[in-house]
Amino acid sequence: MRQSAQVVSNAGTVTAPVGFVAFSEDLRYSVRAFSRTPTFAAALVVSAAIGIGANAVMFGYIGNLVDPAAVMPGVADDGWQGRLITIRVLLTAVSAFVFVIAAASVIGLLLSRGAARVHETAVRVALGAQGRELFRPLIAEGALVGAAAITFGLLVAFWTVQS
Repeated sequence: MRQSAQVVSNAGTVTAPVGFVAFSEDLRYSVRAFSRTPTFAAALVVSAAIGIGANAVMFGYIGNLVDPAAVMPGVADDGWQGRLITIRVLLTAVSAFVFVIAAASVIGLLLSRGAARVHETAVRVALGAQGRELFRPLIAEGALVGAAAITFGLLVAFWTVQS
């Protein structure tokens, strides 16, 4: 049997699943926590957005590489096919490398934030929180950073490609 909670809003009382209510509270808490440290939040989002935006741009260019044999018949004999494959592999490797560096930066920033929250976690454990209640705020924080980074990264990628 699923548990539900009564949520009071401007439109009246609504019944919602308990997990959804708790997750939305965790999202609000994450927004408040990031608003207290805007420089850290910006560094976190920009680090992730660089990896996402660079990958979006790079894979856009890789997808638009035209096979010279399709444009000019007879060029395939000159070895362009092998060169084009090499260029695609190199661009993909560089794109993956940039993404790994950005992901490592984000992981490092989140680990430093987690180390700063040791006391908060200790209080939650002392009050009886178990695995799910301890893990849910981290998921909400990651979802918030991910959504902001995807939005910002794709906007920058779109702006870069359009220019």
